[in-house]
Amino acid sequence: MHWLNYHHLYYFWTIAKEDGVTKACKKLRLSQPTLSSQLRQFEDVLGKPLFERKSRKLVLNETGRIVFDYADQIFKMGEQLLSSLEESSEKEQITLQVGVLSTLPKKDIYDFLQTPLHQGHVRLVLHVASMEELLVELMNHNIDAIISNTKAPTDLKGVFNYHLDRVPVIIAGSKDFKDLRRGFPKSLNHQPLFIPGYKSYIRHDIEQFFKDKNIHPKIRGEVQDSEFLRVLAASGEGLVTIERSAISDLIKSKELVSIADDIGIYEDYYLIASKASSDHPMIKKIVKKYT
Repeated sequence: MHWLNYHHLYYFWTIAKEDGVTKACKKLRLSQPTLSSQLRQFEDVLGKPLFERKSRKLVLNETGRIVFDYADQIFKMGEQLLSSLEESSEKEQITLQVGVLSTLPKKDIYDFLQTPLHQGHVRLVLHVASMEELLVELMNHNIDAIISNTKAPTDLKGVFNYHLDRVPVIIAGSKDFKDLRRGFPKSLNHQPLFIPGYKSYIRHDIEQFFKDKNIHPKIRGEVQDSEFLRVLAASGEGLVTIERSAISDLIKSKELVSIADDIGIYEDYYLIASKASSDHPMIKKIVKKYT
């Protein structure tokens, strides 16, 4: 029994697929005399010619077509083998360490992390801290990314800001305030209202909105944490200015009502990554999903 030279088989298969030696030479990066010699050696081992020449063109004969069909199955299976091994490698458990601000709505964070959460081979580690602390951790390569509602400072070299989403800010409250929808925005005059704390990046926009509309709500408090704003609104303590996504479940269940669905104020979210962590496969997938 003759041993089959798979290099020769591959050269033959390529010549047949490329419709001739000339094109096959370019793909295989071999000279024409070398490839022609390899083909003749393969035909000598098989004891039969595989091509016939018609109008200066090589055409598979009956034997050639049989050999080509087998070769085609062999090399397609080889491609499937490599693909399977690649997928298996990708599914080896990897860790994704993400830093988040404690004040951000947990629903938004959950939404942004859907991609790694739905990958069975990804171990997700969340770090909750201040922006300053998280940036230090990122620069020291202790975390892979930060989810934030502000960009990283421009003077930080090797740090990239990827825009994830723009979320509308609404005014909402318990059912006791539902009549305020009529006559908005004047209906908010002297109504109890909780606004984000001074560190919030939308605080100025909210104050400017009321100033432009000449509205004077009764500011009962400044609250940085979105979870506490939810509690205050649901308890009927007053109205809140908050991202719609942070209370969408309470609005859906009719525990809260939206007094104003669109006040022209939005919160932007970013994924902040270093040059090194930008190559993390999960970071790439999150960025691809949102950008």
